Amino acid sequence: MEFLNILILSFVQGMSEFLPISSSGHLVIFQNILQIDQEGSLAFDVALHLGTILAIMVFFYKEVLILLQDSLKFITGKEKKPRLVFQIIASTIPAVVFGFVLIHYNLVDNFRIIPIIAFNLIFFGILLYIIDIKSPQKTDLYSISVKQGFLIGIAQALALIPGVSRSGICITMGRLLQIDKIATIKYGMLISIPSILGAAVLTLFDIGNSNFAVFDFVLGIVFSFIFGLLVIKFLLEFVKRFSFKAFMIYRILLGIIILVYYFY
Repeated sequence: MEFLNILILSFVQGMSEFLPISSSGHLVIFQNILQIDQEGSLAFDVALHLGTILAIMVFFYKEVLILLQDSLKFITGKEKKPRLVFQIIASTIPAVVFGFVLIHYNLVDNFRIIPIIAFNLIFFGILLYIIDIKSPQKTDLYSISVKQGFLIGIAQALALIPGVSRSGICITMGRLLQIDKIATIKYGMLISIPSILGAAVLTLFDIGNSNFAVFDFVLGIVFSFIFGLLVIKFLLEFVKRFSFKAFMIYRILLGIIILVYYFY
């Protein structure tokens, strides 16, 4: 793969994975623009996902360490109520179940229809903005309950449908549950670790024994990691000062452009 294409796709993944604008939709669009073979890009997609996971783990290393320490204490019987461990498990289950159903019954392609993607971009973008400005901020990160975690997990499962945005729908549900804006962004990123990792593993199975460029793979991890770190920092700073209005406008415009291109 050309170096410029690696750089562009790494930026798109690092940007769209964390911003509430739908990463799957953007990657497909740019792969088509750059005329990159979908089958040949599977290994590179794994690299991009691994880079974004690494970015989350590095940026939120304190929270990740707490999760690991609490999990170990729970396993060894030293801690009966670990912080966020059960919540994250509850958030992961719906995505696993829904993902299995979609794959097992070959329903994934049914949602990869341009009008559906465009509708999801517009509708869920508006929903995010309205719920955020209407909901108070009452709950911090470590006060999120298992029930709230499960509801966010159900929302996360909807992001398997292109155009919804995993980041966006998790933030939307978190704000609907009156979770603090920064807390819901952090939580959404933490629960993305098992989700993104799971998607990467499934993609590796799809790759099988096919050959792929190791150098491209490494560059994909490195660049998506760097861009991911920058985007996470930008998002957290942005939402401290502004609403999600800019993301709503972007999603509406993108959805309209996609519809116009599709029908005309």
